[in-house]
Amino acid sequence: MISINDKCILDVKVKDNGEELVNILDLPKIYLPSQIVIEDDEKKKDMDDTKTPYLREAVKEKLRKAIDNLPNGYGILLREAYRDYVVQMDWFLKTYLKLHRKYPELKKEEIYKQTVKYATDPDVYSPHITGGAIDLALLDKDRHMLDVGQWIEEEKSAHFNYDGLNKEQREYRNILKNTLEDQGFVNYPYEWWHYSYGDKYWGYVKGKDAIYDTLRE
Repeated sequence: MISINDKCILDVKVKDNGEELVNILDLPKIYLPSQIVIEDDEKKKDMDDTKTPYLREAVKEKLRKAIDNLPNGYGILLREAYRDYVVQMDWFLKTYLKLHRKYPELKKEEIYKQTVKYATDPDVYSPHITGGAIDLALLDKDRHMLDVGQWIEEEKSAHFNYDGLNKEQREYRNILKNTLEDQGFVNYPYEWWHYSYGDKYWGYVKGKDAIYDTLRE
């Protein structure tokens, strides 16, 4: 699998089309963590509402169509959409330190390499800063997050094609993936929850130039 910070991704040409960021919380059947049922105390600790629920205009419309095409009874949990530089850097550093504590035997270069698979370095490139990337999950009709075999962590079980999934878990992942891919999104295979449109990873997968560059404040 190819990491977002791999050279072939970074080499994708980009010409920003100038679309604005727009709020996505007015979309139907999309919910923040504070609006869903979370019975696991450990999960609750890791479920803050995003402070920046924004995407580029065309990405929002594609997400709207994807939500409209979900099978009856399903909804979407919004974890993250746009992140500014400060938020992304904080996430990157926290992930780096977490992996450093977990694998103290690894050299700094290897920890960095593992970190950017799951939390990209904004000084290099980060899809979330473009406004074209979104982290989400599938909900049932009662706003419970459906079991896809893993919580949002930096482990092999986060990989979309993880071998240890049962039939139901695989089905839920595929429902989300198929619905979003029908609208032109691409999945980042290291993270079952991460989809994007218009960024460099999307451009690499689609064989096109990216249309969303890093947004500078």
